[in-house]
Amino acid sequence: MKFNELPELSTITDNDLVAGWDAESGTTRKLKASTIKSYAGGSSEGISKTAKYWRIRNLVKPSGSNLGSQWIVREFSLLDSNQNTLVAMAFSASSYNESAYKAADNNSNTWWDGSGQYAINQWLRYAFSEAITPTYLALWNLNLYDNIPPTLFSLDSSIDDIKWVSVFTFSITTNDFRNLLALP
Repeated sequence: MKFNELPELSTITDNDLVAGWDAESGTTRKLKASTIKSYAGGSSEGISKTAKYWRIRNLVKPSGSNLGSQWIVREFSLLDSNQNTLVAMAFSASSYNESAYKAADNNSNTWWDGSGQYAINQWLRYAFSEAITPTYLALWNLNLYDNIPPTLFSLDSSIDDIKWVSVFTFSITTNDFRNLLALP
């Protein structure tokens, strides 16, 4: 049965339990409907388009030959409404942390390389000196050594660098060029 052919659900109350996917642990969890509403409703604990900490995460594995299968990023940046880069003060990554800054150096000849990381939920994290509200996202993945980058991503925000929420989920092609996306 296709999703759009499923019957309508009855009204869910705040205390009802709902199955939800926990991307961090890769497991299904039972959540109260009120918890899901707090994430989706834009409250201070929910989705925030203004935050001090931002990260991009791959939601599908990279693919390629035995030399590839890694996510390589030439550029990842958040931009304001005039498409000016919002400059971060600190950079980190799920792997190869020491090269995370290379995805933000405005040099297409350098990159962050998650070498040997064949998994989902790799991330690049940027910390800003104060909360920002980006309008655009730029992402430029690199195809190198028969590598095919992932195609599905999440832009996450955090007000405390501990609790993260997905602000925007998007897909891009595997082509080796700069993708500019307007945030919803």
